[in-house]
Amino acid sequence: MKKILVLSLTLAVLCLSLAGCSDNNDSKKPVLNSTQQPELSGTQPLELPESAVELNSEINRGNLLEQLMEIEKKYQQNPDDKTITLDYAEKLFQLGDFSKSQETIKSLLNDEKPSPQAIYLSANIEYLTGNYSQSEVLFGMLIEQYPDEYKTSAEVGLLFTYYQTNQYQKSQNLFEGLEGQIELPLWDFMKGFGDEVPYQIDWNGNDEVTVPFLSSKPVPIVPIEINGKKVNAAIDNGGDAFIIDDVMAHSLGINSITAFEGDFSGGEKSEVGYGRANTLVIGGVTLKSVPVMLGQPSEAFRNDEFDIDGIIGTQVLKQFLPTIDYLSGQLILRPRNEVGKNALKTELAQDKMVAEQPFTLAATHYMISKGSINGMDGFNIFVDSGLDDWESKAALALPKETMDYIGIDLPEMEDFPEDIPGGMGGADYQIGRYDVNMLNIGSAQMNNTGGVYGTFSSELYYNDLFGFLIDGMVGDLFVSNYKWTIDFDAMTMIFSQ
Repeated sequence: MKKILVLSLTLAVLCLSLAGCSDNNDSKKPVLNSTQQPELSGTQPLELPESAVELNSEINRGNLLEQLMEIEKKYQQNPDDKTITLDYAEKLFQLGDFSKSQETIKSLLNDEKPSPQAIYLSANIEYLTGNYSQSEVLFGMLIEQYPDEYKTSAEVGLLFTYYQTNQYQKSQNLFEGLEGQIELPLWDFMKGFGDEVPYQIDWNGNDEVTVPFLSSKPVPIVPIEINGKKVNAAIDNGGDAFIIDDVMAHSLGINSITAFEGDFSGGEKSEVGYGRANTLVIGGVTLKSVPVMLGQPSEAFRNDEFDIDGIIGTQVLKQFLPTIDYLSGQLILRPRNEVGKNALKTELAQDKMVAEQPFTLAATHYMISKGSINGMDGFNIFVDSGLDDWESKAALALPKETMDYIGIDLPEMEDFPEDIPGGMGGADYQIGRYDVNMLNIGSAQMNNTGGVYGTFSSELYYNDLFGFLIDGMVGDLFVSNYKWTIDFDAMTMIFSQ
């Protein structure tokens, strides 16, 4: 059966808010994430403001654009004013114009001792755009120069930088003095690896591997082997790491190191555990010491012919130069080196290039690219192959704020169908459907499709945790028109046919 999976897993959101970019005292408290924020006992000053986990209804694309126009005029008239420059860079960040925001902030970073707000904003942008070595430098600079105000926030940034770069061992040196007072499951999990490097790859003599789909519906399903057991796994970049059925995990000796409450479709919540598998085999390539998440994949995806006991998420795909070839029905995994890049170049020379589109990687796995809807440009779109609604031909999920901005009327709502899995958090919510005339990610275009309302969490549109708008989400119905290649080094998505 088909299903709609929107927020496959909301792990932990990197401290991306611009709260540190203000001079008031409250804003200098580290703002962390809603699902894994540190919770301190005693009288420690680390707090999560209530506003940080709720949608700020006063912030929407229309309002932000009006504010940007006003600040831009001031900036053009006073380009040397540091306060105005910072305000302008912040507003660009909120709208998702990260490259222009970074270009604007450069002048402030050239000061003999740059302001912590400028360093913090720049570090977050470097993280989003995959420049992890530079984000590590900048977060380290914050700790060294502004320890009283930014140490904890910067260490959260380092934690996620180490997560993205497989440097788990470095996490052991973070949050010194807060041991026993801080609850951050991702940190506990990474420390559990000790000095062992995650995702060790053995190509077994292969230059690349090709794995045929068992099925392409509801999403691509491929055979894999975990800890020696052969199972089937769905491919869903809307999930973070490899997700394995929790009952099966325990039978294979994969136990939960720590756990957290994940957010799923329609705002539903469910506990998800962190564990470690010895091996994960996909085609002819073997991953060793594999981070896994323990949940119930069968509640997310269902296929009448094949049991689904795992989900291949972004962090697994990120170890490779992958192509999810919907047209030929296969997953191609290449090494992230010159051999893999040359192989991809040779293959693309035979294809029709439709789009090569930059993307940013927020938090642990949110792949966000620029797109247009019904001819309106500039939207920040979460590309999530796990958003599946083939029965009603819906390729898009939007929150109310984006629908209002575009001029799409809110649809009539109905209970989520009982015979369709609604995600790992259950299906106790309502949805509505609407028409979409045109949808673009770069020059990749889809006409006369549909959208679903009710599955996109309002907290994801804008909150003080990300600090920028996420206007909507495109899913499997869109990307399945292409051979979809994800280059995590160049931070580009390639759509070809």
